[in-house]
Amino acid sequence: MESDSRPPGTLCLGKGKCMLSRLRPTRGRTVRHLTPLALVLGSTVLAADLLLVAASVLRNYVDAGGAFGFLHRELFDGNKDRTLAELFGNLQLLVASVLLLWIAAAPARKAERFRDAAVYGAWALVLLAMSADDFFRIHEEVGRAIDTRLELPALFGLRSQDLGELLVWAGVAAALGAPLLVAHLISRGRPRRDSYVFIGLAVLLALFAVGMDMLHFILGDLLPGLALSAMNQLEIAGELGAMTLMMVWAVHIFTRPANPAGDDGWL
Repeated sequence: MESDSRPPGTLCLGKGKCMLSRLRPTRGRTVRHLTPLALVLGSTVLAADLLLVAASVLRNYVDAGGAFGFLHRELFDGNKDRTLAELFGNLQLLVASVLLLWIAAAPARKAERFRDAAVYGAWALVLLAMSADDFFRIHEEVGRAIDTRLELPALFGLRSQDLGELLVWAGVAAALGAPLLVAHLISRGRPRRDSYVFIGLAVLLALFAVGMDMLHFILGDLLPGLALSAMNQLEIAGELGAMTLMMVWAVHIFTRPANPAGDDGWL
């Protein structure tokens, strides 16, 4: 019996009448998904996020002396600093930064070279700075000091202190954004794709954390109280959701198989 030495994709219509077909054999479509731990942890934490947002909403409607009177404590007011919602979000950013630092410090396990691991270290520093700023109120305090020192004007419906806070954010973005940009550009393959995901999530977080906050001050005198309250709750939900997705993505990167080529069925 003669062995079939025809090249893949050869179409034979009869004996001696073979031609090379344009239809080449195709590989099965790869299913790409999050790791089980990332899925389970993400679902659990998102459920906790919803509970914290619900508590922030319900505290405005429950009786202080009733069964849910404990919701009247400031700890459940998501609009204020050092509350459960804010602390929970900061904890998630801290977890994400620690995992990314671990990956960056052990490039042989998750990336081929330093150039691929550097982007994880850069993102770890960015998330750590965001968590520290939120917890220690750095941009508020420094922005207030800049406003007092320079006597900033009020522009576009924003308070002078708001302008000072934006200047602080701009400075931090420049200081951390430059090395992050370099690390992103020199990365390749899967690490760069991971970085693109973090970029999208960072933009989402900024829209809620900064954009909604500024919009609230601009429209504060134009909208009714109910609309402003809804904006506040939307800001809380958006911030928590974005932080959770950042942590979930970091957990996914940390727990997936080490294959920089990214062709093993995992994102």
